[in-house]
Amino acid sequence: MESNDAVAPLTERAPEFVFVSEQDQGSVRSHAMREHWKQRHHSRELKRRKSLSNSQRTLRPIPRRRGSESITASHCRSASSSSGSPTKPSTPLAIATSTKHGQVSVSGILGGFCTALHSGSMLNDVGIPAQLLGGVNRALACSQLDPFDCFPVRLTSEHHKLLHHWLSKYAAMMFEDLPSSTFNPMRDVWFPLDLSNAASFNAVMAHSAAHLAHMQGIRDSEEALKFKMEAVRIVTMWMSDSKRALSDDAFAAVLRLLTYERYWGTETEWKIHRYGLQKMVTARGGITALEGNWRLELAIFLVLLMSKPTWFDTTNQIWELSKTDTREPQHPILGQAQNVLKVRSLWLISFIQDLRTFMTTPSVQLMNYPSILNAMAILVADFQQSARDGAPRNDDSFSQHEFARVACIFFICVLLQSVSQQQPSSLGSWDSFLCSTAEENNSLAIINAILSDSSDKWQAAGPEALYSALFHGVYDLPDKAKKMEYVLNLTSVLGQTSSEARRGVSKCLLHILYPNQMNPHMVYRGDNWTPDSLLSSIHGL
Repeated sequence: MESNDAVAPLTERAPEFVFVSEQDQGSVRSHAMREHWKQRHHSRELKRRKSLSNSQRTLRPIPRRRGSESITASHCRSASSSSGSPTKPSTPLAIATSTKHGQVSVSGILGGFCTALHSGSMLNDVGIPAQLLGGVNRALACSQLDPFDCFPVRLTSEHHKLLHHWLSKYAAMMFEDLPSSTFNPMRDVWFPLDLSNAASFNAVMAHSAAHLAHMQGIRDSEEALKFKMEAVRIVTMWMSDSKRALSDDAFAAVLRLLTYERYWGTETEWKIHRYGLQKMVTARGGITALEGNWRLELAIFLVLLMSKPTWFDTTNQIWELSKTDTREPQHPILGQAQNVLKVRSLWLISFIQDLRTFMTTPSVQLMNYPSILNAMAILVADFQQSARDGAPRNDDSFSQHEFARVACIFFICVLLQSVSQQQPSSLGSWDSFLCSTAEENNSLAIINAILSDSSDKWQAAGPEALYSALFHGVYDLPDKAKKMEYVLNLTSVLGQTSSEARRGVSKCLLHILYPNQMNPHMVYRGDNWTPDSLLSSIHGL
């Protein structure tokens, strides 16, 4: 008789014996074949289960203690210290969930992800898309997350899609093989803050959804609005709770809502969140009260330097970052040289993102000012020549020639921004609106006339002569001193970044400012270099 063929998982099948009459040769052959196929099927099943066990190990949850965070520094140093405030009532990232395959801990997923980032295991000699898909799939997909886990929200396939897209925008920075001691604004600041609570996470998902829709030619994304409203709902709920209203989670969430409104909302909405953030900082005890959470402290300090949602507005306090002497012992943030470098790195990411918004500025207006357009042609030719000549490896020096070229580009950008942002705030302000708009348009006409009169001096000499005509010429211009001082400070800040970053910013702006002569409405030329291209490829900060 044949015995029961049930086999314990991942165990070798014990031999079995049966009695077969030697006179019945058919029964002998039938039994032999049956046993052969059972053994073969069992061997295949063993191999399959062993392979599955090796590639999809069950991640055991970290034991949770009452009143303590579950995620630890051993999993991800950059994520573990996302909040240093003892009053922070955040949702733990390491909440275990049950599936039919066992328990999955999000902290384990993040730990593996961040370990891969620090070890550089995602950075082989393959391109960014392969690095991205390999790294994110390993971090988010191999553990078989179900729709009921906590990340700090319940992840769905929609979240996975937006996470992939969000990370792809910062692929080079997120997956760059840098020493752990090297500051990385995405890895060390924004990634931990964005995953620290549900409201911040939803705001990031809204930002990602809006950007993805924009790339697909969709102006208004219902998906983005859904995530934004969920983030606003959570923040509103926290504001009604005295224990959570000034928590680190609330600050992080408002920061991300500011980011969303800056790129996809309106200036009015941005100012509302900016005003709310300022009041929160004051109620908390000032910016120094956030020193226990250095990520929030630096990110909020940078945002509070802005009075308008663009770095091309002259009312921003860019001068604080432009000083070459970083030793300011009395300054609450910039008193430490390492903080200056970190804030400038955060500023660079913010500024590059700002270029996407600046793309909507009507640069085609320059077609009405031929001398300004000729000046842009000189700057484009000089930039292309410098790219052909190249620079010595590891040479990040900011030459006077490059300073002049960047300052001229920024000066035109500031003038265009002042024209594009003029909007009446109410029906009763149309007179002042028309007056200010006429003044700014007149500014372009004044610069065009100055350049026309001195064209014989700068057309052959290049950017330095053009710089001299713009910054040392004698002429009247609305808020001339303020505009020039701001442009010089802005140029100085960019000059303290890497040569790669400076070239990328210059290339983006020249593509925006100098349209194709055959088609004035064609903003980009040639290789279609965009701010998104720069964000997804930049390495040096």
